[in-house]
Amino acid sequence: MLLNRRTCPHSHRSARRLATVCNAKVKKQGSKSSGKGFGAAPAQTVASPRPRGLKVQLLDDLPPFLVDPDSGITPGTRDTCLFFMNKTEELCGRLPKLLDHCWAQAMAGVIDECVSRPLAISSGGHTANVHLLDVTHDDFVNPALLAAVWDRVRPDAVALDVQQSYVKTFARMAKAMDPALLPKLAAAPLTSLSGALDHADDFDRLRWHHAILSVVGQGASSLSVSEDALVNAFANRDLHLSECIAAAHLAAGGGGGGGGGGQRSVMVHGIDVEDDSFLTALDADDFWTEADQAAFQQRLLGAVEPQLRAAVNTWLQGIPKGTSSSVPRQRFVLSRLESALSRTQAEAFRAAFETWRASHPEPRVREQSGLRASQSGHLLARLRDLASGRLGGRRCGTVLAVVGCGHAARIRQLAAAAAGEERGEGAQAMGAARLAGSGAAGGR
Repeated sequence: MLLNRRTCPHSHRSARRLATVCNAKVKKQGSKSSGKGFGAAPAQTVASPRPRGLKVQLLDDLPPFLVDPDSGITPGTRDTCLFFMNKTEELCGRLPKLLDHCWAQAMAGVIDECVSRPLAISSGGHTANVHLLDVTHDDFVNPALLAAVWDRVRPDAVALDVQQSYVKTFARMAKAMDPALLPKLAAAPLTSLSGALDHADDFDRLRWHHAILSVVGQGASSLSVSEDALVNAFANRDLHLSECIAAAHLAAGGGGGGGGGGQRSVMVHGIDVEDDSFLTALDADDFWTEADQAAFQQRLLGAVEPQLRAAVNTWLQGIPKGTSSSVPRQRFVLSRLESALSRTQAEAFRAAFETWRASHPEPRVREQSGLRASQSGHLLARLRDLASGRLGGRRCGTVLAVVGCGHAARIRQLAAAAAGEERGEGAQAMGAARLAGSGAAGGR
């Protein structure tokens, strides 16, 4: 993934677009609309030209880091980020109790699906169990989800839906984190959405993103982070690159469940498509309209039972319209609802959404559906390579694949289809052998 992923117009990145500046989920006023129905976002003044190597500081007790002026990050970026995060704080206080309950059940389902339903992948005469952890990229809860499955799966290797060249950067970012931060995030409660949202505070998010930006500022990676990406992360109470950094931390011996020490080192591999033009086409979003976003919201609300739908509608109606924070707050609500879908609801919702995409009048929307399917096929092929040792140089008995929403389901479907074809071919071969045998006996 280049670095940007999600399966729906407003949330799940479909590819990791790391080589270039991360696409914004919230756009500045006066700039091009995101096309995802969220329109323009915070009002920003146009900054005057800045010298290269501008120093920025997020917290007084942390050293400043260098930023590329093209990123848009300025000394005022921190205040903008906190402004939008504070706007969602009020929403957290009105979080529907039913949504809290459904979210906890959904998290339990994600963990159970990963741990209890490994995918048997065979390649080169070797079979490996691949545990698929279905995450929402950048979600604040990803460190806790990874910690919850880590010691139960005990992987020989970890696969991320990113390009391989960025894996070392994630390891450097994990090392740059405050030593207490990742264990704290890994201990976030998965039994309560409100409790999980309250688990990390403003300072935790500032320290998290300071570590990321300090590594980027060292110039050792081609990964770029824009001000839009930061503002969007804070507005949605996300942690940028959360699943990638948490995986790197655990793989280096950070331990599951927030623990540490005595853990074996595990290799991490990026298994996404290496063709940047492919991922760029997959990430294009300038053609999404307000009507598309309305259709998405309608389908998402329609995926849940009436009681929860009514509660979330009331939650949405409490957001003031026409302000710079209206769109980010709406996205925050819909993101929380989508993460609370049960497996059955999520599968039905994604299937309906893909059907809608397939009949969309915009050709690029239909093209993206095909690209996304090809991307999932590529991920499955790379998982086979990882299992057999063609990727990484050694066979793996157990692989933990941390992939974005949508990919896990498609990988399972593709693997099941491939297994069915193999069984069909085997049955045909056996039938042909029996016929040949009977023919030979008749000849005698």
